[in-house]
Amino acid sequence: MRILNGKGQLAWLFFIAAAAIGLPQQTDSRAGVSGRVTNSATGAPILHAHVTLWGEQQRYGALTGADGKFSIAQLPGGQYSISVDAPGFQSPPIFWDAPTNRLVLRPAEHKDDLNLTLTPFGAISGRVIDAEGLHLQGMAISALSVEGVTEGGPSDPDGQYRISNLPPGKYRVQAAPGSSGNLAPEIRSDGTTEVHYAPTYYPSSLTMESAGPLDVSPGAERTGIDIRLVRAPIVAVQGTVSGIPAGEPNISLILARKIEPPLAAGGKSFRRMFADQRRVNPDGSFVIWRLDPGSYLLRAQSYREGWASPPVEIVVGGKDIGGVSLRLIALSDISGKILSDDRGALLPPTPPNASLAETPQISLQGRTTNSSYFSVIAADGSFHLTKVRPEQYSVYLSWGAWGAYVKSMRLGSTDIEGSILDLRDGVGGGALIVTASSVQGQISGVVRNAAGPAAYARIALLSEKGGVWDNPAVLTARSNGMYTFTNLAPGKFIILALDAGVANAGALRYHLQDYADIIESVEIHPGDRLTRNLRQHNKSK
Repeated sequence: MRILNGKGQLAWLFFIAAAAIGLPQQTDSRAGVSGRVTNSATGAPILHAHVTLWGEQQRYGALTGADGKFSIAQLPGGQYSISVDAPGFQSPPIFWDAPTNRLVLRPAEHKDDLNLTLTPFGAISGRVIDAEGLHLQGMAISALSVEGVTEGGPSDPDGQYRISNLPPGKYRVQAAPGSSGNLAPEIRSDGTTEVHYAPTYYPSSLTMESAGPLDVSPGAERTGIDIRLVRAPIVAVQGTVSGIPAGEPNISLILARKIEPPLAAGGKSFRRMFADQRRVNPDGSFVIWRLDPGSYLLRAQSYREGWASPPVEIVVGGKDIGGVSLRLIALSDISGKILSDDRGALLPPTPPNASLAETPQISLQGRTTNSSYFSVIAADGSFHLTKVRPEQYSVYLSWGAWGAYVKSMRLGSTDIEGSILDLRDGVGGGALIVTASSVQGQISGVVRNAAGPAAYARIALLSEKGGVWDNPAVLTARSNGMYTFTNLAPGKFIILALDAGVANAGALRYHLQDYADIIESVEIHPGDRLTRNLRQHNKSK
């Protein structure tokens, strides 16, 4: 028999009365989730996987047990982003424009079927050997993919190397000796000659486009990937720098390696730069030793950065190169004005107390170097750029994402169609008049794979500017595989669906040959509304 004191009896009677007449009762409004984390390749549970729910102001987490199960309780209702990670596994990519990692919980709601998967990393291993098959120690190893570069550390005394933590995908592996500096060949009296090895891609290639691509599967290791380094002659590049201003004794050379894999779908090229620096002799002469075979861009600049030369391309092979001529030109100030071709391209108003990011700007981006300049645009459309190097640039407007692009320009008395500004001969003292337009185009379509429409597939779009492919714009298709790129300035583009699992396409320009079978080439004219249905590779790479 239950005996209650006075207060207990009163509370019990109130509870019975409240239930009888339907008064609201105090209940637990906290939500919760539980589920399981498994290996996508084997289906096995993953121990100590870290599951995190990201709320608006707080995050909540749990670790999985031996059975891969987890539980997170005491959650307020609301919207959450889900992430999961574990050592040895690739975390699922999180895309801001796709709902695949989002969870909405109502107060007191419990979801007990949150099944998550992680993809195990793969690896590549092998040896680095010389032309005679001898093991080479201390070679820097790297694996290049559409998502970037993964370093593998130096080869050991037996020439062995191993690159781990590789997400599934295609890779090209390179072994590179350490730099020998700008030194002339050794003079030897014992009858031997100094051997110089160039950076080499697997199996024994000097160029990335001719290298053997390697498919790495989830949780698998590609073994026996032996790289035989290619011998390269020690050659010299000699030349002179003219136009050195009086009183400027310090002139430097900026050297950059250029790599241009071909693109089967369009034949256009792109550039990837590796910078190095050399010093010019007081009389303007210079000599550069030990350049590996390939194409380079070379330019000179003064120490105080008041003068620079346009870049000059040189192609290094098996022989010395002489007679390279670089001419210094004074850096230029450029004044100009923005004109609008239509109402949609009008200069946007600047909000009161606007930050720099909210202020209309014009920018110049170097086509073959990393030179970059920008200027705030005044209310009357005027702008001023200072100390601009003599190079070739792409011109951008900061409000281009909302519909404006550079339609044409006039530099002094020279008319220019498009947005490529060539200053390799200097400015010449003329003003730069930029005409902006908003009559743009769009591309839309559906992405499909072997199973049908590819839900939330990643689509990459690259524009061609002056024979060079720009960094890609990437978006996520909808659940039905549909996508749309809007506000596209007239020009040439390529568009493709990335492989499943690719999160970052920052290095896509250097791996376009891997997508040549599914690339679509497109030319946009003002006002075009084009449809391009895309295919995604059937195999997740």
